Amino acid sequence: MKNLLVLALGAAAVLCGCSKKTTPPATTFAFTPLDCSDARETEPSGISGGQIFGTYLPRDGALGAFIYDIPTAKFTTLEKPSTLYFADPTGIFGDTMVGFGNSGSGLHGFFYDIPTGHYTLFDHPNVGKDPDHAGTLITGISADTFCGYYRDDSAIPHGFLCDRQTRRLTPIDHPLAVSPCGTCLTAISGQMLVGYYMQNGANHGFLYDLSSRQFTALDGPAGAKETQPAAISGNTIVGSFADADGIHHGFTYDLAARNFVSFDHPGRRRTPHRPAEAPFWSLLAKLMPPARRARRLWATTPRPPAPNTVLWLPCIRIHLRTSGVIGF
Repeated sequence: MKNLLVLALGAAAVLCGCSKKTTPPATTFAFTPLDCSDARETEPSGISGGQIFGTYLPRDGALGAFIYDIPTAKFTTLEKPSTLYFADPTGIFGDTMVGFGNSGSGLHGFFYDIPTGHYTLFDHPNVGKDPDHAGTLITGISADTFCGYYRDDSAIPHGFLCDRQTRRLTPIDHPLAVSPCGTCLTAISGQMLVGYYMQNGANHGFLYDLSSRQFTALDGPAGAKETQPAAISGNTIVGSFADADGIHHGFTYDLAARNFVSFDHPGRRRTPHRPAEAPFWSLLAKLMPPARRARRLWATTPRPPAPNTVLWLPCIRIHLRTSGVIGF
């Protein structure tokens, strides 16, 4: 389960004398930088209890994963398996971390046992065979249940839920998903899943209740052009949305109050940019063997990938050029 990185600090409501009118609480956010030592880039992915996890790019060397212990302020870097070019964590529950990586022949989900440092790869049985467009991503875990999505032979994404012990798979596809975009699940918390699907050229967020098997639309604050939920913990969802000008902003959503609160990091660039899976594919292209790198860059990398305030699928990421920033 991904606990969330942003805590809203509300100002108190004020009574206005005999009129008895109340001033709605204003929401402010404090941002604390988090940078791995000697890293050119640090991208936190999420938080669970007192642990933050994510990836970093050292000044010399390949992309690596880390766990940051909040009480001790200590970074621990993780060894990646020899079969993967990189391992990108997306969730932690107890001593198990999940995520995805690339072997050069496609994307694979993984489980990582934190005490032993052992990786176990996972591939959906219906995953496509084209390594340039297919693969399996695990995007969240809660107890013995994990979620994610895979791309089939037509490169269409399909959400899935899986029991880790029995390996029983449950397909989850939004009924309004339009081919070839399909459904992407991004996180799980107990009986609740969040994700997005594409319709009419825009991403639309949703909440899925496993107990009732019902989808609930989650389409950003008023005026949002598209919405991508990134994580859920209890009654709170975080993610990003694009306004009418194509500028992306972070948001928190209270399920009980049905209320969106938007926020922006002060160091963001106000440049229109569609996040989708672009940051991931750009990173993937950079890490591919030279023989395949040019084709993947040409095929999948948008121009230019501008870093807005984006909480990017499949995990919580606030994109800045040189540092990962988590809101506390």
